Amino acid sequence: MLVGHQKIIDYLTRSVFKNQIAHSYLFYGPKNIGKTSVAQYFAQTLLCSSFQKDGDKLIPCQKCEDCQKIAKNIHPDFLYLKGEEMSSLGIDDMRRVKAFFNLRPVKGKYKIALISEAEKLTEAAINSGLKLLEETAEGGVIILTSSNINRFPPTFFSRLQMLRFYPPSKTEIISWLKKQYPSYYPMAEELLFFSNLKPGLISSFLENKTMLSSFKNNLKEAIQFLISSDFEESISFFNDQSKLGDKLDSLLWAVHILILNKFNPEKTFKSFIGNLNLTDFSSQKLFSKTSKIFASKFYLERNVNPNLISNDLLF
Repeated sequence: MLVGHQKIIDYLTRSVFKNQIAHSYLFYGPKNIGKTSVAQYFAQTLLCSSFQKDGDKLIPCQKCEDCQKIAKNIHPDFLYLKGEEMSSLGIDDMRRVKAFFNLRPVKGKYKIALISEAEKLTEAAINSGLKLLEETAEGGVIILTSSNINRFPPTFFSRLQMLRFYPPSKTEIISWLKKQYPSYYPMAEELLFFSNLKPGLISSFLENKTMLSSFKNNLKEAIQFLISSDFEESISFFNDQSKLGDKLDSLLWAVHILILNKFNPEKTFKSFIGNLNLTDFSSQKLFSKTSKIFASKFYLERNVNPNLISNDLLF
């Protein structure tokens, strides 16, 4: 799934054509905007057995056995550690990457390791990763994706080529939606609104029928927390500390919705807002909460105790 990011894709495919490939990359930017998809496409470009030349770029066919195996994560020269499926990425995961690079390529001349949500690397894993980045053999390529680069020490960045990703444009997403999910095209405005222009989230909504409904419920709870004066009700919002990061993301999106509804109501999704009781909404209270939410995200990214963070938001 490639939506947008054409300049980055052109840069990467051109680097393959010119044989100017870095040993390690860090793709960073918000979640669910396509960083991992571009990383997989880059891996296909490096390993494709039937690539096409397009000027000064090499384009993977995405149909050959190598491209198909990368798409299914079963290619012998492509290792994909899915950070989104793990609570953390530890030293054993880095040993697995090291063992992978100790073997010669089975096909072609490259071996590629992709680690998504690399912000989940533990301190020990980061230290091991620093050494690995220095010792990667010829033909070895490491790609990290992250939505929170504050987790890494400055020495980490000097060993990586960093590429910053931004959300695709509304036009790009609508075009992709019309092509990829034509039967859901009538829902485009609703999907764009609740995904905040994140195609990965749109795919999740459409592939998991209950996810959009659950997402809306979480947003309603977040809005209720922001406007409620009921202390007991507010405490219940933070019952599960393991999901504090997701709660903070919901709160920020809820702030966005409330601000839109108050100052630019034609931009909000009417059927959703119409079901909410906003009589207790106070702009002053909202702006105060907003600054605390941003501070909370800052502290959470730096491993401050989640209980302290949530307690601060309650007062």
